[in-house]
Amino acid sequence: MTANSAGYSAHVEIHLILNGEVLDVGQLGPDHCMLRESRAFPPSPAEIVLLVDDQETRLPVFLQNGGTATDRCVPYTLVALPAAPSPALAAH
Repeated sequence: MTANSAGYSAHVEIHLILNGEVLDVGQLGPDHCMLRESRAFPPSPAEIVLLVDDQETRLPVFLQNGGTATDRCVPYTLVALPAAPSPALAAH
């Protein structure tokens, strides 16, 4: 039996913006990211940019441990996102 499937794969890019520099991310977890290349840097605020089929999502994060020259895994904590305006306020 032959399956006829019109498969679809999303185009996904993940980057970490750190002090104006764009670093490539290979994997993204709920509390860490895996850089494609290790990099040493101090604890810092940063931004994760997730691009899926040209739809961009930006997540402000804090890299609490910084990064090291020998480890590609960088733990982060999400910084609170601004609250969306309530529909009642948007109508005024």
